[in-house]
Amino acid sequence: MFSEKWGTTIDEAIELALEDLKLTREEVDIEVLEEPSKGFLNLRNKLAKVRVTKKGTEESEASVIEEKPEKEKIEKREPVVSKELPVLNYSKEVKNHKGEEFLKDVTGKMGLDLKVSVFSTEDDKNIKIKLDGDNIGVIIGKKGQTLDALQYLTNLHVNRNKDKEREEFEKIQLEANNYREKRQETLIAIAEKLYRKCIRIKKNVKFDPMNSYERKIVHSYLQSKENIKTVSEGKEPFRRVVIEYVK
Repeated sequence: MFSEKWGTTIDEAIELALEDLKLTREEVDIEVLEEPSKGFLNLRNKLAKVRVTKKGTEESEASVIEEKPEKEKIEKREPVVSKELPVLNYSKEVKNHKGEEFLKDVTGKMGLDLKVSVFSTEDDKNIKIKLDGDNIGVIIGKKGQTLDALQYLTNLHVNRNKDKEREEFEKIQLEANNYREKRQETLIAIAEKLYRKCIRIKKNVKFDPMNSYERKIVHSYLQSKENIKTVSEGKEPFRRVVIEYVK
């Protein structure tokens, strides 16, 4: 029997796992799966992840899957009404966009020489900014965390000082070497694998924490699957998708 937990520190993750298993430190073996660290520009932290296993038992797939959310977490679970993700057509090339100038400045200070291209939908409400060049992996980061942080900063910069009542806010999506498209394919593959696992063992299955956009991809893909439903539980940045088995 074991439990895997995330936390802002290793000790916090361990305590959450011990509470889940109803055991003490003397009764378990502890394995640190991921060390915590500072994220890009200190905007995000990489969480610690641990696996806590009861001494004298073998790890079993079902034990972690049977893990039930704590009472307080259950109150935060929200059923999801899945909808197909909209397919946006970024058909207009945009010159001298505010986001382009900002990103060239930021990436230049990072020692990178990247090509920045900006495109918009016909209504100009949605903007896609593409970054291409050498060492693009530095911009993407682990699981896209650096790219997400840069996207957040770009949205703040572009929409800063806009009059909410008179000016349309632009929704900026940052893309680097088609990472998000590839990431979507990866998420769908993971979702299919965990769906099959849920059906096979007839128990709930949890994803690792992910951002809201990635959760939408998972919910959308799984919405038509039989004998399951999907919910989101937890608070950011621990929020995750759960596949619940339905008899």
